[in-house]
Amino acid sequence: MRKPRVMLAFEEGHENGGPYVSHKRIMESSLKEKYEFIPLIVPQGRRGVVNFQLARNLVQQIKSVDPDIVHIAGLQLVGFHCCRAAKQAEKKIVLAIHGSTTEAIEFSSWKKYVIKQMEIFTLKNSDICYGVSDYVCGIDFIKKHAKNLFGSIYNIPSRGLAKDRSKIRQKLGILPEKLVVVSTGRITKEKGYHVLCDAIKLIEHPEIEFIIAGEGEYLATFKNEIEQAIHEPKVHFLGYREDIEEILIASDIFVICTLHETLCISLLEAGRNGLPSIATRVGGIPEIIVDGKNGFLVEPNCPEQVVEKILLLEKNYEQRMLMGKQAKFVICQKFSENEITNKIDQIYIALARKNASRPDACQLCRNAKIS
Repeated sequence: MRKPRVMLAFEEGHENGGPYVSHKRIMESSLKEKYEFIPLIVPQGRRGVVNFQLARNLVQQIKSVDPDIVHIAGLQLVGFHCCRAAKQAEKKIVLAIHGSTTEAIEFSSWKKYVIKQMEIFTLKNSDICYGVSDYVCGIDFIKKHAKNLFGSIYNIPSRGLAKDRSKIRQKLGILPEKLVVVSTGRITKEKGYHVLCDAIKLIEHPEIEFIIAGEGEYLATFKNEIEQAIHEPKVHFLGYREDIEEILIASDIFVICTLHETLCISLLEAGRNGLPSIATRVGGIPEIIVDGKNGFLVEPNCPEQVVEKILLLEKNYEQRMLMGKQAKFVICQKFSENEITNKIDQIYIALARKNASRPDACQLCRNAKIS
């Protein structure tokens, strides 16, 4: 008897994005002993609302595998196309909601309207939906349109823990006594990197250096502004990296200035590696950071507050160490891989059961507790 097959959607070219990473970790988790995971690859390129070539590609992938479940990550265009293909192939659909266009900042009103209609289609046509944070599950748009909303299931934190603090520092020429502030993720304005750029320009402290790991459309502008404003090489732009654990363990403080956020995998990774974090008080971030305990919460678009907290932690070594220990404790307790995979397993069981019917899925969602 074969294992139940689950196709997990991956968007090509978004390897450092939250949906891609969360699905990769599900595929690598203990659930692989129970389920056969197969990737559903969404190719790069212009998608648009109507894309017959993409539709054929996705349907062919699904039909060639004949999965019991198609597990989609995210809404917008990718979620829409994957959901429509899975419906056409007559497969059961699990939707992980990482956010909504209703939260987007840089979209025009007409684009928001069009994508919003596609998101409604995806929410209504998925057999079971779950949010990656309590914040996501509480968005009115999600509550209104999601059919069979299970509740929240957090992303699985990274398992790996690096041990060699000196490795990255030696490569970058950072002296052991320097304080390193790190930020990882997509380098965009929505993620607040223009705010971090302003904060870095305000800090005139020879003992503080910064590591920026990631790619995105704001990266070139970020680099240019820093080069023009700062002559000393205290900011290290590393681009996309696969050795994030080594970078984190070589650092002292994590910072994220995002303008909106549903959860933030980067914060989970930082906490797992014992870093206190400075993060904006938006979205699901307060579900990770307890202000003054395992980090600091600051207001969005406020580089002065970011600078204030960095300098506070730079001066107080004991507070920094205590916050780092608390950060690791919170991730281990609240973001338990066993608890997360057990919830995903509940959803898969409800949909993969040979004679499962729609009422079974509905009952699961009624019984579920939003964590």
